Amino acid sequence: MQAEDSYALLEKAKADGKIRHWGVSLNTVEECELAAGQKKPAVMQMEYNVINQEAAPSFARAKKASLGVICRVPLKRGFLSGRIDESFSFAEGDRRKNILSPDNIRKFQAQLRRVQEVATQLGATPAEVAIRFCVSNPDVSCVIPGIRTPEQSRQNAKASQPLPAEAVKRLEEVFQK
Repeated sequence: MQAEDSYALLEKAKADGKIRHWGVSLNTVEECELAAGQKKPAVMQMEYNVINQEAAPSFARAKKASLGVICRVPLKRGFLSGRIDESFSFAEGDRRKNILSPDNIRKFQAQLRRVQEVATQLGATPAEVAIRFCVSNPDVSCVIPGIRTPEQSRQNAKASQPLPAEAVKRLEEVFQK
């Protein structure tokens, strides 16, 4: 398996003193399970958000194995901010165009509505609630939302506190397996 070969090379570099720690950026739950089971990477990075929560059990396993967990794409490439709808026009070359196709946007609407409901109840923005949902997972070490503007950076920085337990529960319920 390629991952195991890569792990062996990185472990050799570590043993040779060339690196202290290494991590992996993953795309599937199976890859998360391999990383957690190997207990070799210092950290793993995986997409996790209100819409895509399937890695959560792997995160718990990683934490037990003393691996750090970096949550990426907490805003589902901007969708959970509430600013992207079916009519949104992506610039040429914007990779989000395929992931956030009009069909996918229609499928994600129920989850966005739940985020918006929770945001209204908390007096927060949907983006803040989406990021705080990820921050609320005790198995997540770090959340890395993307930014395109200084204002987004400021808004993301405000989302560092976990959500109330009831809000987390409501958002966990929107996940569709």
